[in-house]
Amino acid sequence: MKTLRHILCVLLALLLLSGCAAPAASPALTPAPTPASTESPSLVGHALIDETARYRYFCDGSDPSPGSAGWAQPGFDDAAWQSARGAFGSKDGAISPMGDFIPQTLLPMQDESGAHIPAYFFRTSFFVEDPAAVPALEGVFAYDDAVILYLNGARVFEGNLPEAGFASNLSYGAQAAQDAPRTGSFRVAAQLKAGENVLAAEVHQAAESSSDVYFGLTSLTVIENSGTLPIEGLCLFTEGDASLTARWLGDGQAMTLRYAPAGDIAYPSTALKVPSVSVAAQDDARYSARLNNLLPDTAYTYWIEADGRRSSAYTFTTAGKDGFSFLLLGDPQITGNTSAAALAKVVKAYANEDFVLCAGDLADSSSKVEQYRLFLDTGGFASLPLAAVIGNHEGPALYDLYFAPENLPASGRDFRFTYQDTLFVCLDSNQEASAHEAFLAQSIRSGDWRWVIVCMHHSLFGLGKHADDASTAVLQQSYAALFAAYDVDLVLSGHDHLYARTRLMENLAPASAGGMGGTLTKSSGQTLYVCAGSSTGSKYYERVEVDERPFAVIGEEERATATRIEVGRESIRILTRYTDGDEMADEVVLTRAIAREEAASAKDTLIPQPATVRSGREALVKRELSWLLSTQLPNGALAQYPAQEGENAVNPYFADYAAMALLQGGETAAVKRYLDWRFSHLNTSDFDVNGLPYTIYDYTVSVENGQVTAEKASMSYDSTDSYAATFLLLLRDYYARTGDAAYIQSHYLHIAGVAQVLLSTAENGLTLARPDYPVQYLMDNCEVLLSLSAVNSLLTQAVLPSLTKADAENCAALQKNIRVLQDQMRLGLEQRMWTSADGRYAFAVQPDGAVSSFDPDVFYPDGVAQLTPLIYGLLSPASARARALYGDFCDRWDWAALSLIETEDTTHYWGMCAYCAAVMGDGARLDAYLDAYASEVATDHAYPLFNADAAWVVLACYYTPAGA
Repeated sequence: MKTLRHILCVLLALLLLSGCAAPAASPALTPAPTPASTESPSLVGHALIDETARYRYFCDGSDPSPGSAGWAQPGFDDAAWQSARGAFGSKDGAISPMGDFIPQTLLPMQDESGAHIPAYFFRTSFFVEDPAAVPALEGVFAYDDAVILYLNGARVFEGNLPEAGFASNLSYGAQAAQDAPRTGSFRVAAQLKAGENVLAAEVHQAAESSSDVYFGLTSLTVIENSGTLPIEGLCLFTEGDASLTARWLGDGQAMTLRYAPAGDIAYPSTALKVPSVSVAAQDDARYSARLNNLLPDTAYTYWIEADGRRSSAYTFTTAGKDGFSFLLLGDPQITGNTSAAALAKVVKAYANEDFVLCAGDLADSSSKVEQYRLFLDTGGFASLPLAAVIGNHEGPALYDLYFAPENLPASGRDFRFTYQDTLFVCLDSNQEASAHEAFLAQSIRSGDWRWVIVCMHHSLFGLGKHADDASTAVLQQSYAALFAAYDVDLVLSGHDHLYARTRLMENLAPASAGGMGGTLTKSSGQTLYVCAGSSTGSKYYERVEVDERPFAVIGEEERATATRIEVGRESIRILTRYTDGDEMADEVVLTRAIAREEAASAKDTLIPQPATVRSGREALVKRELSWLLSTQLPNGALAQYPAQEGENAVNPYFADYAAMALLQGGETAAVKRYLDWRFSHLNTSDFDVNGLPYTIYDYTVSVENGQVTAEKASMSYDSTDSYAATFLLLLRDYYARTGDAAYIQSHYLHIAGVAQVLLSTAENGLTLARPDYPVQYLMDNCEVLLSLSAVNSLLTQAVLPSLTKADAENCAALQKNIRVLQDQMRLGLEQRMWTSADGRYAFAVQPDGAVSSFDPDVFYPDGVAQLTPLIYGLLSPASARARALYGDFCDRWDWAALSLIETEDTTHYWGMCAYCAAVMGDGARLDAYLDAYASEVATDHAYPLFNADAAWVVLACYYTPAGA
């Protein structure tokens, strides 16, 4: 019977070779010229298919099995397909030499309508009577542009596929277009079935403009199963404390990674199975597989399987729950075996860390593949996960292939990961700082972080040859402001090949001493910088002469270093050693004066405080609240002075602060009457002098016999940005005090319109005072920044739950724009208004962009403006900058004694100074001011007292510092 089957198979092959059709009762699958026989116990060396085999092929431009690879399954009916002998191809529509290959069968480049054909499909078959006689198979072939091979419907090879694979059977795409066919091969365990087996191939054009296509199988040969699967370039990449990505190099065949908690069994049956994704990598394929849901403080075993073989077992251990440590590597810059061996030595010495963070320049050349593979083949990264930023020596293509994370954003090479409650933001510093602002802001907003650590290649503060580059000064001016604005704790970098660590820095100004062995306690807005030295000694730079004031520790020249960083809940410990021994180069501990979440809450100023009045000030507060209530007019407006017969001046900006004080005193009914008046007097675009809706004018209100007889709009306002900001702050306070969501919801469109005033008048990261007066004031912008936080909170808490889906989407879009402006303003205030040289803010930016420099002899606006970053929460009161600004202000002006009133300096009582004293915890000056106010002002409330100054006094008496 076996002999008869053998004869039938041969006859069928001869019929197909002569062009006769196969019997209609069976699919037209072509056997190999010499079908396999089981007369021999082993078929090793036997060719099941050779280059003379015939194929069924499909190339009319339509999909043979839409939505699936069903066309590659053994049972698929391909009787209607064309039949011919390989190889197949076309060069500009003709059979022509294509490199070392010449097609035998011409493939069309276009379908009948003239449209280009994106993909071609091929099927051939071979027969095996005894699958046990076929331990493994090796296929050799050539293709152009991209190919997927299937054996009995299972993928066994992917060549030159695009990163995202193919969306459909008819997709164009390839990792790289080809000028000539490339060769490929695969090895696979021969999981065959007795009888007919099918090999199938799909070939894709890189693009519609492709001018050639090719597919030819040279052979499919039976081989021995060679045992352990060899793996090259295996590296784990950290994506946080709960997931990793494994990458390795191979020959393009399908591979699978499996992993499980380590135990007594080397390869547990419970191991999770993760299919890998491969992309072309020079002469190899680069594979990746993701390991998810990793448990803390757990040892894992993992291995890779393909063609019936299994790799050696590899292990790694995850971090615990309470703290972690990592190794910082600066500029490995691999050039050859010597530097690779030095890297291997360092990695081995720190094998117990949780991961390695490399600050760029992994290799010396941007194009020498062997240098990148030497880095990978150090052997340590299969068990010690790596994260690596791009440097200036990286070739972007090779970095993307070997080291870039899988979750890179659509543009750029910034990425982030989290470890416990620490955020790591890795930036491509080959780009300008502005390119990273949105990513940094979004990353910090994405969670509640105890620590924020940035890693980038270029160092802002280094002492190697790049330290005096013009580009370094540009880096400092832009990045330092960015990191101060977003309160980054620690910045790690390289590039200068000489270890250096700064003092705590506020933007570009040193804010601490902080030598070796001490503890640095940072305030909000302060950042510590570490420039890692060379980790391999492959290249050193001599120290250059630059300003040394920022530096606390400078390493020795021409000595390689490695830095271990321990991250805990309360501190970060930095330990740097020279790699030629165990000598310490630096040691320091970083802590925070206020935990990040507490610092954030401390910035949320001007919200209702606990109903507790400063001790001894109860009578003063009661008297001032009564006086503020007396300013309310019959229509609800709050006048600058107590209501009187005749004309009453209403300044909505002053009135908003008066209402905030009344809220603090529990006068919610009066405040609601004022809110009603304010909502009803918002301008329309037709009524506003600048065509800007939802603004509000100053008003004169006439009262006769206790009744309002006329309201006259001034047709002007002092500002649009501050008037809008204080109203939003008041609305947030009203909701916080009353919980009256229904009232807020009823005015949602008004509130959104007022917020839009701020969005509409923003320019270059700051808001204009008015459209017709485009000066950008420090005081206004501090008010605006706080109000943006207030309105976003108000919308989320009081409005969003009541909206329909469509309205909620519009509200979310508004909130997104508000958050974007917040981020721009933080940076704008730091970059455009803060002057490190003077240690002060400019009080204004003029329309031409000129900065109004600080005049130390001018109380207002120059002096008072310096308090507004403190009052409105831009700076933490514990920060060194806040203390310096407040101290300088108090040294220059004796504001607490009211001695400035009715002088050339001011005609206001400036109660906001008292409020600032409360924020800064300066009880002595606060009490001195309150004593003077109680005896000189509160007795008769005479001019020049305005409602706003009385309001600031009330707010100061209620103020309770954060944490008190």
